[in-house]
Amino acid sequence: MKKILVMLLVFCGLSFSQTLKFVTSPDDPPFSYMKDGKYTGVDMEILDNVAKRAGFDYEIVQTSFERIGDELDLGADFAISSIAKTAERSAKFDFSDKYYEATQLFVAEQGNDFISKDSLIGKKIGVINSKSVQERLAQSIPDAEVIVAGSLVNLIVVAKTGKVDAIIVESTNAPSVLFNDYENVSEKDKMGLDMLRELNLGKKLEIFHIESSDDGEFCIITKKGTHAGELAKINSALESMKNDGTIAKILAKYKVK
Repeated sequence: MKKILVMLLVFCGLSFSQTLKFVTSPDDPPFSYMKDGKYTGVDMEILDNVAKRAGFDYEIVQTSFERIGDELDLGADFAISSIAKTAERSAKFDFSDKYYEATQLFVAEQGNDFISKDSLIGKKIGVINSKSVQERLAQSIPDAEVIVAGSLVNLIVVAKTGKVDAIIVESTNAPSVLFNDYENVSEKDKMGLDMLRELNLGKKLEIFHIESSDDGEFCIITKKGTHAGELAKINSALESMKNDGTIAKILAKYKVK
């Protein structure tokens, strides 16, 4: 009887894959956003491929970027939301291997006199989210006033209407910010960006400084000291996706350089 029970438990364990809760903030196209009522973007396709290769099911927990850590504290297992690896975050979370490495673009209206980030001393600088790499970079500039726009649309508005002197964005946002390419953005953002294009607000924007840093590596995170086994499987899946070109294909699909 005990043998039968053990066999049943083993069978059940093999028949039902684990369901993990993944936190995301779907307001950062082309990495994580809503389209036709579904979660989509680079992060979501990375997650879907990782889950299949690592052998687990997942459900999405939606929140704001600023509350991702809170959701992990409340019991969610992992988070994927274009989260850059930083020293501060490394003290609280365990990170997967990177699946993308971004650069930071310093952008202003064409014809500006800026030549480096030092040109922004004492200036107003816009970023999308608080607690982001972009906000940290802006705060590192002496006497700068940091304006958190809250969305890509709002950031472009403040840049094109003179509410800020410059903005800092990830290279992932370059198509929308610089070239009016809105193909891989959320429906909500697309409506707003289309309105901006029709209004023809302000001058075109241009890059005046590009910065690479150790904070540009995008990773999946989990609360520190938890899920070591699952994290190892995630890293193995990411490695195989790099080796067979899956990650490169996903990035190309969303025009991410």
